[in-house]
Amino acid sequence: MQPDKASTTQLLYRVSNVMKMLDVSRSTVYRMIDRGELKLVRLTPTSVRISAESVHRLAEGRTVTKTQA
Repeated sequence: MQPDKASTTQLLYRVSNVMKMLDVSRSTVYRMIDRGELKLVRLTPTSVRISAESVHRLAEGRTVTKTQA
């Protein structure tokens, strides 16, 4: 039995994946987080991810505001 597509949709990306997807540097990804353009999700004190929704919004030309994050 295969899992349905909704359960396999990726919700979070590694910073390195976002760097490749957007063709930007690590520093730029973190600047985008600081500006509220990407949403950082802290999994543990040393492990972070970027929400897929914020990456998709950025790609569509919309940003996540600080109050949404």
